Amino acid sequence: LKAASDAAVTDEDAVLDLLYEAAQGWDGESLNIKVQMGDVVCLTSDIGSLYEEFVNSYPEFFFLTGGYSYTRQDDRVTSMNLKCDNATYNLDDVTAFHDAVSAILSQVDDSWSDEQKALFLHDYLVTHCEYDLTYSNYTAYHALVTGSCVCQGYSLAYYYLLWECGIEANVISSDEMNHAWNQVTLDGERYYVDCTWDDPTSSESSVFYQDYCRHVNFLRSQAGFVEAGHDSTDWADLFGNSVYDTESGSQYEDAWWIGTITAIPQVGDLWAYAPEDPVGDISVIYVHDYASGSDTKLAEIEASWPVWEEEGYSYTSTFIHLASYNGDFYASAADRIYKIGTDGTLEEFYELPEEEQAEGRIYGIRIEGDDLYYRLYTSYDSATFAAEYKISLNPHEHEWDAGTVTKEASCTEDGVRTFTCAVCGQTKTEAIPATGHPEVADP
Repeated sequence: LKAASDAAVTDEDAVLDLLYEAAQGWDGESLNIKVQMGDVVCLTSDIGSLYEEFVNSYPEFFFLTGGYSYTRQDDRVTSMNLKCDNATYNLDDVTAFHDAVSAILSQVDDSWSDEQKALFLHDYLVTHCEYDLTYSNYTAYHALVTGSCVCQGYSLAYYYLLWECGIEANVISSDEMNHAWNQVTLDGERYYVDCTWDDPTSSESSVFYQDYCRHVNFLRSQAGFVEAGHDSTDWADLFGNSVYDTESGSQYEDAWWIGTITAIPQVGDLWAYAPEDPVGDISVIYVHDYASGSDTKLAEIEASWPVWEEEGYSYTSTFIHLASYNGDFYASAADRIYKIGTDGTLEEFYELPEEEQAEGRIYGIRIEGDDLYYRLYTSYDSATFAAEYKISLNPHEHEWDAGTVTKEASCTEDGVRTFTCAVCGQTKTEAIPATGHPEVADP
């Protein structure tokens, strides 16, 4: 007679569902997550590859080590223990990861095309994460929460964010290159993206300044990716499939973003960009209009970056950066910031005072909420960072509420009352004096 299990086939989808449900229920403390297979068929011959697929497919379970054990009856798995890194992570870290993802996705406009979403997420990741030169941070958690990781972290984070936006994606790796990047599917065509190489190191011991954001490795064809330096042939996806010879799209090989080193801001359908190479000392700022598909010149600014303490010498490239706020664009030169209307109106918004010019030059701007931040460095190397400053784009008189006691005063320690501005949400605190010891009357 033939054993019943000889005719059994692993129910892969059901097993993956069980693993997913179990991982979602991690309590943040246990070393193992118990999974009971019940009536779900999982053959012992399949469990290794299936669990590897599961761990690789769900970057949100960064706390899983990849290790596991199982019990069996004959050739069927009856239960599993998923190993967790409970010495490093807890539920606060899980919450921090999902909060970071929610904050990023809240900035993605539902009306954008998949191309626009992929571009925004690429730029966000490149400008908010830094390559980990200790080579010890590998997860999407490190990319999105701590802001420092190696290529695996970049690619897992980008993969996860794309899927959250409904965009098909994969992680591609090469043992020969010891490197990982992404495959992205837009309108049925596959393209390649390498956020790590668009956020490059300037040497083996340092990285480019924080806001440096190339687009050389964004939505490239297979041939374009090889030309950009991905010259191995052992490309494999998350499931171990060889993809080197997979057909890919090529419509973005000469895309408008190729020569830019700034995150690309948007105002409505207009996405602004500036080529890295100037015309003399003039940098030209363009806008790509997603409504019409056209590219037009928006403005020109004089912009050259002097070599620090080398009088008379300037870099051949410019390091102009762009941002947007309340219907206008902002552009940084080495020693000042410009405000540019969508009609091309150009005005000087801010010039570095002498004391700031003594610290460095502007390499990167960003806008968060109502504040514009700019960073000063003495070169494009992140190791030369000097200072970061903030300018309010919406100055106003604060309207403080009555305050809330956030720490009660005791007899020995002051308490704290926190006030919140009804206009901007900024907070301030004031001390509540300690109550002192009560007097005790003599009997």
